Amino acid sequence: MAESIAIFDGQPQDAVKLVDQAKMALAAATKDVDKLAIKPQKNDVGPMVPIDARLTIADDFVLNPEKKEQMNKVNEHLKKGETRKAIEVLGPADESMTLTTLFMPLEATSKAVDEAATLLTEHKYYEANLALKNAEDGWVTESQSFVDYLAALPKPEKAMNSPKPEKATSSPEPEKAANKPNS
Repeated sequence: MAESIAIFDGQPQDAVKLVDQAKMALAAATKDVDKLAIKPQKNDVGPMVPIDARLTIADDFVLNPEKKEQMNKVNEHLKKGETRKAIEVLGPADESMTLTTLFMPLEATSKAVDEAATLLTEHKYYEANLALKNAEDGWVTESQSFVDYLAALPKPEKAMNSPKPEKATSSPEPEKAANKPNS
């Protein structure tokens, strides 16, 4: 954490600013925790926020021109925040893909950051650093099959719930009229 580096660099005023920024970011994250796309598989420490995620392929991967083009498209979508489109470009479900996510428990981290802020105002830099270390030590890493992750994602509501437009025609279509059984 940058706060700890500031403490060790003899810049406690920078550490105080960084801790204050962390407190604001944690408060904002607490408001948005239910909206997050990636959720932990086990949650026994309260709300958790993903702070890093990596998608890995377990098979041998040889970059050929076709795969390079595909990866470029994936990266373009990710830069635009279009995660679902990036996933679609990856193609059919690949059993060898793993999603590894680093989660931060909000309550424990907030408590540790608050403690560090108090200790910094008391000029107890070593103890403040230990409080920040406790926050970081509480982070949880989870790995899961990417196929399972995709299966658990909710489907977009627009596509599922929107009625299909009907064509307004004054006369039946010729093919349908020709295929009707005679009564």
